[in-house]
Amino acid sequence: MSNASVDLSRCPICGAPNACTMVSPEQARDCWCYTAEIDEAVMDRVPKEKRGIVCVCARCAAGGSA
Repeated sequence: MSNASVDLSRCPICGAPNACTMVSPEQARDCWCYTAEIDEAVMDRVPKEKRGIVCVCARCAAGGSA
């Protein structure tokens, strides 16, 4: 899977919008994920080919999912 085929605006766990400012850098605020503490168990749920490429959403980061 190439980075071009990955939707950077969607959570790789649940598919919801991830609200990451890295996708929309024109937003003036810092991304919520810069200060979020995300449990390693949550990150383990991200498909390997998407790790380090796309952000999870706040709900999944908090341990929930759709």
